[in-house]
Amino acid sequence: MQVLGFFLLLLCFVWAGTNVIVNRTTSKLAKGLWMAALMVPGVGFLAWIFLGPRASL
Repeated sequence: MQVLGFFLLLLCFVWAGTNVIVNRTTSKLAKGLWMAALMVPGVGFLAWIFLGPRASL
């Protein structure tokens, strides 16, 4: 069960990190701060989900 949780967190980090890196509207400083925040397991990902950059429609 712990292994499954680890892989879910890893998958979330990779997904969010990829989205932060490829976002062209975010500054380099903001990208660095988001990547640092994502290093905090679970909490960083939840912060990115609720406070992260939104795609324009």
